[in-house]
Amino acid sequence: MLTNSQFSDFLLRFPEDVQLVLKDMIPSYQQGYMDYVYQTDKVDIQARRIKNLIKNFRIMGYTYVMPMPQDLALEIASDWMYPSYLEIDLQDVNREILSADARENRYFVVIWNGAMMGYFRLLQTEATADLFLSLKPKYLGKGNGIRFYQAIEGFLKKQGRVEILQVKATEQRVQRFFVDCGFNEDLSDTRFVKRL
Repeated sequence: MLTNSQFSDFLLRFPEDVQLVLKDMIPSYQQGYMDYVYQTDKVDIQARRIKNLIKNFRIMGYTYVMPMPQDLALEIASDWMYPSYLEIDLQDVNREILSADARENRYFVVIWNGAMMGYFRLLQTEATADLFLSLKPKYLGKGNGIRFYQAIEGFLKKQGRVEILQVKATEQRVQRFFVDCGFNEDLSDTRFVKRL
């Protein structure tokens, strides 16, 4: 298990800009990078590995989708707070994401450069799926939504099981976001549909 002092000592070996990247990473990634550097006692090899990590962290730009693990579900349920204009009631969602059985094959997280960018829930019936997505509050309003959605869509296309995506959006800014992502308004004024 990663302790604060171990990780603090590890961070001090990096320049400030890279420290910010590492601090934001999910704990399993932080641990993995520490293990990589410290799997040898040879200081020169550790220094070489750190130099390589610094170079790579400064040019990162990847996204990855994975099933939601318990530690990230706990972070979402305890730490995420949204602006009131979004009208998101997370109580029911939080209860569901804290259950491993309820999350299985339905809840996924999007990792961006090692940090959790957000999560999504997929409720699928045959080739149609209802999508609920939630961008991490600190990324709201900073132009990250499209990248977040593109990671989700890329994942779903690669899986090849979903032909039609449906989302529900009541807030005007969120509706515009889905239209920008290629969704079409359905018969109702709150449901949007997209063929993948």
